[in-house]
Amino acid sequence: MEKHNPIDLIVTYPLPLVYEKNKIIFILITGVIFLILGTSISTENSKIFSQEFSYDSTCINGQTCQFNHVIQQDISAPIYFYYKLTNVYQNHRTFVTNIDLAQVGGEYVASVPCKAYLPDEDYCFPEPIVDAGKTLVPAGLQGWSFFNDKINITISNDEEVCNDGSVGSECLDKSDIALAVDKEFRFGDDSGVFDPQYNTREFHDLTNSDDEILRHGDSIPELTDQSLMVWMRYAATKDFTKLFGVINHDLKANDNVQFSIDNKFNTEPFGGSKSFVISNASKFGGQQRTLALLFIISGVVTLLLLAGIIATHYYFTLKYAPVEQAL
Repeated sequence: MEKHNPIDLIVTYPLPLVYEKNKIIFILITGVIFLILGTSISTENSKIFSQEFSYDSTCINGQTCQFNHVIQQDISAPIYFYYKLTNVYQNHRTFVTNIDLAQVGGEYVASVPCKAYLPDEDYCFPEPIVDAGKTLVPAGLQGWSFFNDKINITISNDEEVCNDGSVGSECLDKSDIALAVDKEFRFGDDSGVFDPQYNTREFHDLTNSDDEILRHGDSIPELTDQSLMVWMRYAATKDFTKLFGVINHDLKANDNVQFSIDNKFNTEPFGGSKSFVISNASKFGGQQRTLALLFIISGVVTLLLLAGIIATHYYFTLKYAPVEQAL
């Protein structure tokens, strides 16, 4: 058997590389699409008006405060009005499981206490949170902790445009702020089940050992209230914004917007903060800075990888193949 020197076994032609034209074209198109989407979203982001107003530091909890803001530019409707909270862990296991699903669906027996989502939990809120012998509907931390600040808006220029305090001329439209799956499937109408003898939507003040009010007493909205649906849709992070209402009036420069806020949602016990945000939207929705950046980075990386593949191919081709085959 003939023996070969290991040097003679060196491959004289390049190993197979991803060099087919259709694959190169596909990678090129993918990178270009990522760049186009990223730049398009970034361009649309620059057209969006967004302004945040913090009020928990200037408006003491338990008080009603008013302040005005003059619009500096024209803003086309629809304009979205959000509330923003920080340090609220709606993604925590305790919050997620603190719910009676039968109550939320409107399918419960009024005289039967709430049923825990997990068998080792009990959260029917006995005295002194609610009156003796009553079950809070919906029971659990999710319903009881709902965002209960009352915010009314009045928009005016030379004359009043709208006023939340006047029936029929409200500024904030709350008729379509919840997800369709919540309105159609998750939440039910318990108007035919709710019995005041056994059930209640009202709760009392919650105080600590020093008699400091941690949460003011209030009344939970009915299950068909879309503001409650929005609140009970879990947020993915501890800092989040949620839709409060939609302003369907165009805002013009120099319009005066008066905010009247009944400050009830106490953020001090958990070291949080709250504010509201006014923003419009683009064809891609709200501001998507992170998404635009990810698309641009993905496009640049894809094109750099493609350039690397082509450069590598030509390097090994010129190194190992005859000159006439490399051209």
